[in-house]
Amino acid sequence: MHKGKEKKIFKECSVAGWKYNASENILSDLYEGEKLYLIREADNSYDRNAIVVAVQQDEEYDIAIGYVPRSDNELIAKMMDMGWGEAFSAKLTTVEENQDGSYRLRMTIYIVRNNTVEEDKKQHTFALLLNKQGHKYLSQMLFNEGFAYFRWGGFLPWKRTLPKKGDKVVFISQRRKKSKLYLMQVLFNDDKKVSELLNDPDMIGLPDDCAPFILTNIKGPVTVKKSRLDFLESMNIDKYRYQPETYLSGDIEEKLLSLFK
Repeated sequence: MHKGKEKKIFKECSVAGWKYNASENILSDLYEGEKLYLIREADNSYDRNAIVVAVQQDEEYDIAIGYVPRSDNELIAKMMDMGWGEAFSAKLTTVEENQDGSYRLRMTIYIVRNNTVEEDKKQHTFALLLNKQGHKYLSQMLFNEGFAYFRWGGFLPWKRTLPKKGDKVVFISQRRKKSKLYLMQVLFNDDKKVSELLNDPDMIGLPDDCAPFILTNIKGPVTVKKSRLDFLESMNIDKYRYQPETYLSGDIEEKLLSLFK
């Protein structure tokens, strides 16, 4: 078993509302690089997605200095409400005192990924070809929501090898001379969790034979010459046009993932 943690920048934004939350003494003690704590405030009557930004005092209790801006808090709040609060960390990156005594506070919020891998639970990589409409849907979902939502499956689901939580899916949008690639990972494929993230309780138990999938973008889009994908011809690429149903062999997976490096 390999253990470790990796964090990637999720958002860089201001600390909102510090004028009303942080005292002069607290502000004067802040420093760049200081660890911040994000605390969900679900009962906030002004913002249903409110997230408090706090610093720790004497290792005993947290002191609020402001909030995650309303324009940046929705996805974080949804993930916190589903018990994924530990997936985020934050630190102060800018502390500036202006001539009039006011402050400029900015922070960086990170996604913390636990890199624990169990050898007997190998994760697989799948591939999916996108037509023009599919590429447009994917890019718009990533821009508007920060994640992508799909429903995959079909009759006799036990005969299908679909991605599981943690598996990767490479989305391939082919053009005449170039292709765009997205390397994505399955966050959820559970009806209840996906419905909470989409804020749509009616989707639980939909009368179809498909399952919901939420994927996050790891890297991409990466644009490569179409000729660099010639190795895909050996795997009957046409069967990957509708849903990712078969995971890639080791050599194909290695070649495909190398394009993202």
